[in-house]
Amino acid sequence: MKKAHNGFILGLLLITIFTMTVFSAVRLISPAQYNYTNATNHSIYFRFNYTGTIGTTQINCTLFIDSINRGTVNLSGGTYKVNKTSTIRANKTSSLTNATHYWNISCINRTKNSVYGRHTSTNVSNILIIDRQPPTVSLTSPANGLNTTTTSKAFAWNVSNDRDKYLNCSIRITGIGRNRTNLLTTNASSAGANYTTAFVINRHYTWNTTCIDNATNEGLSSSRTFTVDNIRPNVSAFHQTVIQEDAYNNINATVNDTNSGISQTLSAGGCKLFIDGAFTRTMTFTPNEGVGGQGKGHANVSINYPNPGNHTFLVNCTDLAGNSRTNSSTIYVNDTKLPNILKTTNASTTNSLVFRFSTDDFTNYTLRYGHAGNLSLPYSTGVAQKAYNHTVTLSGLLSNTLYYYNITLCDRTVAHARCKNQSSSMGTLQPTSEIGGGSGSGSSSSTTTTTVTEPLITGITPVTAETITTPVTSGVASGGSGSSGGAAGAGQAGIVAPTTQKETGKAAAPVATTKLSFLSWLKSLFARLFGVFS
Repeated sequence: MKKAHNGFILGLLLITIFTMTVFSAVRLISPAQYNYTNATNHSIYFRFNYTGTIGTTQINCTLFIDSINRGTVNLSGGTYKVNKTSTIRANKTSSLTNATHYWNISCINRTKNSVYGRHTSTNVSNILIIDRQPPTVSLTSPANGLNTTTTSKAFAWNVSNDRDKYLNCSIRITGIGRNRTNLLTTNASSAGANYTTAFVINRHYTWNTTCIDNATNEGLSSSRTFTVDNIRPNVSAFHQTVIQEDAYNNINATVNDTNSGISQTLSAGGCKLFIDGAFTRTMTFTPNEGVGGQGKGHANVSINYPNPGNHTFLVNCTDLAGNSRTNSSTIYVNDTKLPNILKTTNASTTNSLVFRFSTDDFTNYTLRYGHAGNLSLPYSTGVAQKAYNHTVTLSGLLSNTLYYYNITLCDRTVAHARCKNQSSSMGTLQPTSEIGGGSGSGSSSSTTTTTVTEPLITGITPVTAETITTPVTSGVASGGSGSSGGAAGAGQAGIVAPTTQKETGKAAAPVATTKLSFLSWLKSLFARLFGVFS
């Protein structure tokens, strides 16, 4: 009986020891598997549960991170069973890097003099991801400062992060009180993410994006602005109806782009001036000062327009969003300038005069000419364009003859026609004359020189005189002999004496060609007879 009792006691003891050893375990609670955190090492708490069968309170549990001891805790228990949940805070021996880490808890029974002996209970490791790097968010569209007429707009951005595959993003658009969250964005994707919304109010807007990774690090983008504007500016008529020719005139018009909530919709160069359909100048837009100056101001330009008469002036104003409007009116350019001949290059022949000139203004011209101030001969008319060279040729004229001429320049505008006269004189060249008679072996030669100076026109410097030399050979008589210019022999050579004509801008008497008159011939005859009879 006693033996049987002892056997029962021994079996019960073995069962107890076996149970205590087999059922001891550690269960990891937090951080959970694949947990992301941005906490520092000394602020991370590791929570676990120990279950075991012991008969003592001496249970030591140790935290291992990447096989390095990071802290220990002692568990107190009953005499038979232990079921304890405890927490170990990682110590400050070194920082946990921004990386993936493995952690586990190991518990050891350190009971002394225990009949149960020492034992260890461990567990598989959990994965802990330390991530203290916030995401980087960059906005892609719309461009900063965009002005658009579109009331529906898509927003896009990119986000990058060192660990997460997906990030949760939010967009905020000020001015409409509209936010959108939980926009899943793929990490480092070229496509990024986008969000489209509609705008019904014309005004300025500001927007940005925030993205959060799994470790709750927050990345904030920069802010961008854009403007929705589909209202066209108003352009009033020009303030001028008459401007002056060849003077700088200020051309300005009132511009009004009343768009509530938009402070400035026109750039400084948003208005352009066109005259008769051709682009002329970019106008300067100056907004009004003060509160009432939003979108209101004046477009101004200073121009020198030299073409008199009625012209269509048109201003086109385009705001920053591309809305445009035009207005036009007729402005009369008053002709205030008298035309002048800028340059002359005249030429003479024996039977013609050639006038070449250019003017400094748009003008009509009339060229009259005649003898001794009588300008009743046929005349030439035409239109001289500004800065163009013009040629007028008078042909069929008498040779070696002085002509008076007058050029009349008149403004082309009929309503304000004014004229300016410029007069002078110019002669045709003298032809070469050959007169033969008598007989003799003598010969004679001479030279005829005609000097022509450009007409003197008021305000114009005459060009250098041109000298034309024409050789003249005397006629030779059929008998006798004599020296050059002599009267020997039976014949007499008729000689044209050299003459010189020089124009200085003043009327000069024509230079006549030297001829043998009847009286001279009679005197010569008597001289010869007298010489014979003497």
